[in-house]
Parts: sequence; structure tokens; C-alpha cells
Amino acid sequence: MAKGKEADFTRQVRSLASDMGWLEMHPYRSDRSTPGYPDLTLARAPWVITAELKLDDKRSQLSAAQEVWKHELERCDKHAYYLWRPSNLDDIARILYEKG
Repeated sequence: MAKGKEADFTRQVRSLASDMGWLEMHPYRSDRSTPGYPDLTLARAPWVITAELKLDDKRSQLSAAQEVWKHELERCDKHAYYLWRPSNLDDIARILYEKG
């Protein structure tokens, strides 16, 4: 059931970003992607955003590989890395608006 909830949240964020003019990419098969790479990549010049999407659940934490990507991406200019949860939807909309 958690996977369905995460998929619903992912669709919400992708739709919001698309409606605001962001290009978005979400790999459909994470098991065939580079381990730890964030769930969502958004681009709207001059910004690139990568976001790891997790449920509002204390057990839903970043893996070691996700922590490595987070650390490296946070060092990049004109790039923002976020860990987003459903409880952050208002903040997500604000961030996409402000950076867009």
C-alpha cells in the first residue's frame, strides 16, 4: 500500500511541476537506474531541481546511496536538492513558483 501512496504523491508533484512549466523526468524502473539517484529531476532555466520523494513516515529514510547523491548534488551551483514528503505540498508549490 505504501508504494501506491508514494506513486500518488509522485504524480501530484509531477503534475504540479508540469503545470508550472518545469520539464520533469521520473524513471519508471528504479531497479534499472543508478542506485541512489533522486526520484525526480526538474528543469526550468536557470534551475535544476532534484527531489527524493518519501512518504510522511518515520521509517521512510534516505538510503546510503541516496545520501551520497544528496551530498554531491547539494554542492552544485544553480541546483537545488530536496527531500519532499506529502506534508510539504504547499512548500513544493512555493519553491517551484519562486525558482520558476
